[in-house]
Amino acid sequence: MDFSIIIPTFQRRDLVLSNVMALSRQSFTGTFEVIVVVDGSTDGSVPALRRLDTRFPLTVIEQSNQGIAAARNRGAAEAVGEFLLFLDDDMEADSRLVSEHAAAHMVGADVVTGHVPLHPRSPGNFLSDSVGAWAEDRAKLLVSASDNPDFLEVVGGQLSISRRLFLELHGFDSEFTKNGTFGNEDRDLVCRLLDAGHKVVFSPTAVSWQIYVVTPRQFLRNYRQAGAADVYLARKHPGRAVRIFNPECVETFRDRYIWRWLRVPLRCLVLSLLEVGKKGPRYERMFWWVWRLEYCQGVRDGQRNIRKRAAANREDSRRGETSINGASHTH
Repeated sequence: MDFSIIIPTFQRRDLVLSNVMALSRQSFTGTFEVIVVVDGSTDGSVPALRRLDTRFPLTVIEQSNQGIAAARNRGAAEAVGEFLLFLDDDMEADSRLVSEHAAAHMVGADVVTGHVPLHPRSPGNFLSDSVGAWAEDRAKLLVSASDNPDFLEVVGGQLSISRRLFLELHGFDSEFTKNGTFGNEDRDLVCRLLDAGHKVVFSPTAVSWQIYVVTPRQFLRNYRQAGAADVYLARKHPGRAVRIFNPECVETFRDRYIWRWLRVPLRCLVLSLLEVGKKGPRYERMFWWVWRLEYCQGVRDGQRNIRKRAAANREDSRRGETSINGASHTH
């Protein structure tokens, strides 16, 4: 087997440099190449990556900022490996990562995802703690699910698939993450794979350590975008809609009719408190409350976007009919 490891990156020069170099420790006896797609970074990532001296072929691709789905697709288009292994730029690969993916494919897996525990180098804060807890809970859930993995837990941050199958499915839907937005391009791909009957497997011994550096401000922005992405995902996969929307973000009566109108000043207040060093359960509870408000606003954004697209499509259709009718009258 041979692999193409595809790493999209944006504005994380030091992180992606470190994690590319970590791939030199792979124990894999086959061959692999690494393709880094620099998605519009302005932090010097491209020249720094091209100066690296690696034990494996390294290709660095530079493109304008188009989002993680488009970056992954671009890397896949340039890949030559039989299998594609997608890693996020904050993932440090365990030395047996590629070997474990290869082993799972050799016994019949079409798609493999692995364990993504929190790296000890991650900043110590409540967000990192929550991500670390999520990773451990996710691993337990996927182990118990055996051959029927939850599509919500199969993440693009560590995922492998044959290049042939990936191209047959036309890759990731870049509509989810266009213009650098966040969310669900991986869940959509997994839904399409499962619906087509392909075997998706969790390998707990395929490990990549996540160095979680997302700030509270970035986290809130991401989850507002995730709310909109959930609307789009539910529209594409209506049979899974009940499972898609975050059950922890159900909007209360007060949220909908009172607090949503104060969402922006509340967000500014909470972020200001955290950025000046406020810590403790009280401030964490405030943050997660605002997080819920942001997610719900994202859902409304997504619903509004769907209505706008539908109206635009109707207008395009009307203009087309007018044009055809006008041409027939002319003749």
